[in-house]
Amino acid sequence: MTYKNVLLIVAVILLAGCAPFASNLSPVISITKPQMKIFNAPSLDTSQFSTFSVVPVTRLKKGPLLTNEIMELHMLFFLRNAFEFRGYRYVDVAEKPDFLATIDGLVSFKPDDCLPKALTSPAWLPMKDISKTFVSTRITTQTHKIQTHSGGTVYPDIRIDVLDPDTLKPLWTGIGWAAAKDPDLRISGQTIAIFILGEFPQGPFPCIDVMGAFGFDFYIFTNNGNDYYPTVFRVIDDSPAGKAGLMKYDMIASIDGLSVKNRPLSEIIKIFRKGSGNKRSFTLLRGTKKIDVFISPQSR
Repeated sequence: MTYKNVLLIVAVILLAGCAPFASNLSPVISITKPQMKIFNAPSLDTSQFSTFSVVPVTRLKKGPLLTNEIMELHMLFFLRNAFEFRGYRYVDVAEKPDFLATIDGLVSFKPDDCLPKALTSPAWLPMKDISKTFVSTRITTQTHKIQTHSGGTVYPDIRIDVLDPDTLKPLWTGIGWAAAKDPDLRISGQTIAIFILGEFPQGPFPCIDVMGAFGFDFYIFTNNGNDYYPTVFRVIDDSPAGKAGLMKYDMIASIDGLSVKNRPLSEIIKIFRKGSGNKRSFTLLRGTKKIDVFISPQSR
């Protein structure tokens, strides 16, 4: 298997339901399937695209929806990896890429308002008996209206633009939104971005065939907004990875002792290719646990 359709495969698996230990990605998965709108410029010709770079939206326009520059850098890192998975080669802006990509977004919150509820409770009213010295009580009822509030839902909106590197005019725009669990756009926006980019044409560069060699596929996610890890989203049961105990949604912290946290896809591919044919060691993050496994890639 190559990664030409990896975005759509990841999107389908993420919305197919949570497997054991899905807590690694539970903040990422949208509550509803993202809705999208895609716009193509008449001059768009993706057949000529092979290289790309990313650029902050704050450099392109005033009043961006993304106002936190650090958050924007994190989302640009995710966007870079997404286009690399899509089959394009990342280069620096100074190297004159075939296209530029940028990302913008916001999160809105809709409270789940409930109608006021009436609560009826007994009330004891004092009643004086004139003929006696003690005071008795008479039971009646009283009604209180209480306003209830049971939380709400966050709605991340993501916009991805592909731009002409010379004129900065948009060539392709994808907009998506969904109901989500996490108010951090870096986390809940990932699923939406994957669906959006599943509509962008595939590039010419296939990635390393991890599925064929190890028996699993991965994608790069963050579940805290800061730390990005290669995250397993599919494992073949009788493959080397399956036999070694690798599980869906495991996050890979290191390969052969080399940290892969916050490394772009192109660097992770080089690490995978470095010990081809030998037993490889993986340190996994599974919920709050750290697990070490050894996997011997199979020759094809």
